[in-house]
Amino acid sequence: MARQGATVERVARECLVTRVRLLDRVLCGVYDAALRPHGLRATQMSLLVALSVRGEGTATGLGGALCMDRSTLSRNLERLIGRGWVREREGVDGRSKLLSVTSAGRKRVERALPAWESAQRRARSMLGKEGVAALCGAASRVRRATETV
Repeated sequence: MARQGATVERVARECLVTRVRLLDRVLCGVYDAALRPHGLRATQMSLLVALSVRGEGTATGLGGALCMDRSTLSRNLERLIGRGWVREREGVDGRSKLLSVTSAGRKRVERALPAWESAQRRARSMLGKEGVAALCGAASRVRRATETV
């Protein structure tokens, strides 16, 4: 039993996913609180920005670009479409749907940018310069690793 206790303590001390989930909860809370007055959550802002950069794309492509699971993506896209911030139209093959940000969606992002910038400053302050660099570097490495799978 002593061996199991040592293993459990090691997991508690070293588990990377526990640390990532902690960062996720704290940082998403910072961004969600800042974006709430604009009717957005951090995930929805990310979707609007990614789709704005892409111009037009499928849900599958968008989900892949953001490494977002299908149910989270669908739930958030439904809300964005329902609010008139994202448009969905039939693709050329008749089976796929193409998504794009509407003018109302672009205006929503523009109005929310100062709140996002405030959240960004707060998150950077919490992480510190070295933490930001480590987080960005780790995200890039993980992203590259998932592209080769």
